[in-house]
Amino acid sequence: MLSLVFGVLGPFLLFLPGPLAALLGAAALVRRRKGEGKGVAVAGLTLGLLSTLGLVVLVALVHAVAQQLGSPHAAPSAAEPLF
Repeated sequence: MLSLVFGVLGPFLLFLPGPLAALLGAAALVRRRKGEGKGVAVAGLTLGLLSTLGLVVLVALVHAVAQQLGSPHAAPSAAEPLF
């Protein structure tokens, strides 16, 4: 059940609960009893994985935009001199 809660809250909390939801969902699938809670565990796992994917895409987009804009906070490449 906790996996589902973290999976639902993931997109609203900057996708940070996503990996935790995926881990809890996977653990719930392994530890479940006969037919109990399988749907909730699968839903939590799925939402957690989607939220984690959203986090990766968001970080990649922010990185790409920072590189395009030449942000002063972007790390210098190995070819650029520091001074």
